[in-house]
Amino acid sequence: MRRVAIAVTALLLGIVALPVTGAANEISNEPTCRDVNAGVAVPDPGEDCFSGSTARRAAVVGLMAVSVVLAILAMIAAAIAAIRGGSGVLFLVAFVASVAVFFGAYGAARF
Repeated sequence: MRRVAIAVTALLLGIVALPVTGAANEISNEPTCRDVNAGVAVPDPGEDCFSGSTARRAAVVGLMAVSVVLAILAMIAAAIAAIRGGSGVLFLVAFVASVAVFFGAYGAARF
């Protein structure tokens, strides 16, 4: 039963990691609002500008990328734990780290 729970959690983590990758790509392509206001850049129709500096945007995208990498590592650790019948401690550590880094990126984007 524990193997199934680890495998299902890992699968859900992988499904959640896909939109994070897409969001990081979208954010990296958005111009900053400072550039839009200065007339240097124009946002695509229907899109907003990033309300921060280019360094802040890079930090957010970088943290999101690290979160995705940790999620993939958690998936691999979960698969290994499910196959070998291990406790899944490495999976749990990578999972918690992935979620923590994602919320760090969210905080950097919002505040």
